[in-house]
Amino acid sequence: MTWLTWRQYRVVLLCAVVAILLYALAVVMVLNANVQPGPWYMFKSMVLGFGNLWPQLIGLVVATFIGAPLLAREREQGTHHFAWTQGIARTRWLAVKLGLLVLVLVILSICFALLANKRFEFETNTAANHSMITVLGVRVVGSWRGGFSTNIVSVVLVVFALMLGVAVGCFVRRNIPAMTIAFTLFLVVFLALTNWYTYLLPPQTYIWDQQHDYPQDLLQEAAIVKMVNIDQQGNEIKNISAYCHLSSPDSQDMSECINSTPIKITYQPAENYWPLQWIVSGILLVLSLGLGTVIFLRVRSSVD
Repeated sequence: MTWLTWRQYRVVLLCAVVAILLYALAVVMVLNANVQPGPWYMFKSMVLGFGNLWPQLIGLVVATFIGAPLLAREREQGTHHFAWTQGIARTRWLAVKLGLLVLVLVILSICFALLANKRFEFETNTAANHSMITVLGVRVVGSWRGGFSTNIVSVVLVVFALMLGVAVGCFVRRNIPAMTIAFTLFLVVFLALTNWYTYLLPPQTYIWDQQHDYPQDLLQEAAIVKMVNIDQQGNEIKNISAYCHLSSPDSQDMSECINSTPIKITYQPAENYWPLQWIVSGILLVLSLGLGTVIFLRVRSSVD
């Protein structure tokens, strides 16, 4: 079984190893290079930007090209009849395949996560990169930049992608439809999780009246979830220009109105980074275990 699993997935796994080596080489080259704007600078920006996307890209690849075909292709081609009648129980056949794939994918994910972690450490320790950027709709700085690209979340995310793809293949017996559905479901789950993970713990708020300096010390290591203008009653202003135009028609007064309107900042403080990491990882792990249970029950009870 080990040899058969290796023969089936050796191309994908070798491509993953090559991708890790190339990414490591690119990261080492660009982080040690002080380049001016130009083609090499664009390459450096592309390599650094890839660190924010690799869990999504690898998850999509795993769910689509490894997880979904694991059972769907066997059923479509009828080879599962041969595999399950050679003296190996179907549950053992599935357990060996899943176990080996999970082990290898976890090792590869850890390698990617370590590379991404070093990259984010470099950015965090570089004075030019202390400014906030927007990652998946949340303004972040420091370690928050790699919230889904480093540490345990990125590893568990790949395991979840595998289980999701295999679960889809249990119920969809055609390879291409199973791959399409797995791709779509993983993308939906990933986007939903990344848009709502900052609300898994109650975020804190700060009212900035703009008459004082920006609270840099308070928000230096925070994740800014939302920034909105509010009126004197604390109600959110949907359109600040229209609001100030009604209250101050004169252009100069309107500018002063915009600059003096309080801003409500909703944020996650730095101390919530690791709790959110464990919460998101726990959610993904529970979903993975649930999908694994469904997979084994489905394969065990299948009559074909």
